[in-house]
Amino acid sequence: MHPPSRETGKPGSADIVVIGSGPVGSAAAVRLAQLRPEASILVIEAGPWLPGVPGTNIKNIADLEERASLQVASQGPVQRTYGISPLEDRARGRALQDPEALARPGTFLLTSLTGVAGDMRAAAMSANVGGMGVHWTCACPAPYGSERVGLIPDSEWSALLADAQALLRVTQNAYPVSKAGQKVLDGLRTEYAAAAPIGRLPAPMPLAVRAGEHREWTGPAAIWAHLPGGANVRLRAETLATRLVVDGDEVRAVEVRDQSSGEVWQIRTSLALVAADSFRTPQLLWASGIRPRALGRYLNDHTQVMGLVDIELDEPDERTRGGDDPVAGIYWIPFSDEVHPFHGQVMQFDLSPVPLSEEEQAAGVNRESVGLGYFVQKDLRAEDRVVFSDETRDFYGMPAMTIEYGLSETDEKNIERAKIFLRRSAAAIGRLRDPDHQLILEPGSSLHYQGTVRMGAADDGTCVTDDTSRVWGLSNLYLGGNGVIPTPTAGNPTLTSVALVLRAAEAAAKGLPGLD
Repeated sequence: MHPPSRETGKPGSADIVVIGSGPVGSAAAVRLAQLRPEASILVIEAGPWLPGVPGTNIKNIADLEERASLQVASQGPVQRTYGISPLEDRARGRALQDPEALARPGTFLLTSLTGVAGDMRAAAMSANVGGMGVHWTCACPAPYGSERVGLIPDSEWSALLADAQALLRVTQNAYPVSKAGQKVLDGLRTEYAAAAPIGRLPAPMPLAVRAGEHREWTGPAAIWAHLPGGANVRLRAETLATRLVVDGDEVRAVEVRDQSSGEVWQIRTSLALVAADSFRTPQLLWASGIRPRALGRYLNDHTQVMGLVDIELDEPDERTRGGDDPVAGIYWIPFSDEVHPFHGQVMQFDLSPVPLSEEEQAAGVNRESVGLGYFVQKDLRAEDRVVFSDETRDFYGMPAMTIEYGLSETDEKNIERAKIFLRRSAAAIGRLRDPDHQLILEPGSSLHYQGTVRMGAADDGTCVTDDTSRVWGLSNLYLGGNGVIPTPTAGNPTLTSVALVLRAAEAAAKGLPGLD
């Protein structure tokens, strides 16, 4: 493993500056180091180094106290543990006395930066070396049909996705299929087999993990393992990028602030790639005076519809229980535009969330309860956006952000349609515990925010970058992350974002001038 070296000094220049150390920023740094091994690469991260192995996924940490301490250290302005909140408290329209009930360990709400909720109360982020790659659940379904960016040919998509899958260690063999899991797969495949496109039958979820007796979940540490030996890649933590210094059509420097000392200076560079997430990437552009009309607009988040399904088994499931992982299997109902226009997933728990009663146990009942979730594509609209203030500052001293976001009539119809599909899938595998009520989570709950710096075919005001993720009008500024995705996706977007940033890195490397 070759992690980036820790930069503790005050560098005045770097050939390449990457802003953000999450999965996408890390993938960009790795690919740029592979393509331009002579270049000096500096990764800037606003959050701190976490104790232990840098960039490891906290799912790999068995000690719950250690895991909790890493989560708190990643929570920016909220350096304390959150109370335990049931899933129902994240349901849409639920009147919450404690807004923090929407927050998840390892993240902090956008409201914690500014005190203003806006229209997406559950919007959240993290601040730590490794970004959300330390905290994510590792689901990596490949985009399909209308989810794919049409600007990129299918043959190129296939190659990019294969590269991204290798980098993230994506597999569908993360968990052994138990008896309950087999019943899930058999029922769903029977239900959808007649019309599903080739390769889109229900299956184990593609997950970023090294499978085996002791699963190793992918975080940026696993991505950094692909850095070539001798690569000049450094990472400076607790360093906030406050401004991109632009001269004509070039970014000449990145202005940064040391979060501990408050010292501000500029780092000269030949190439900047910003992968700071779907909120803080457009925020940095705004703070730099880079303000294309589409900046922050077309904000896209999956609506999530959830239910609990009881599965009756002929005999007890004899898998080993009581391990470190609360999950025993994740199953996937793939998106396809014509047959199943949603992303569905079934979560099998190590211990059933609804235990058998004494009477059921005495009667020999064998039942498990599994979670069934549906992600709904968003009706993309320019008015769904992040608004940046030139007067008010947030916790970090950056332009305060407020979200304007709503569900259109089309969105509401799609949510109702998702409920129908959820009930259909539930009936194929068991019995929906509450057939008359499915949870619809608060906007922002998915953490899959997209579209705010999206790519497009022309500089026509509807996009921020070209199809290589280069910002229109600037020759050496590239963007990465879910915000670049211009399509209404249903599935988890990380694999797509990594594929797109690999493409961006290749274009950027070709455009980088010869180095001394």
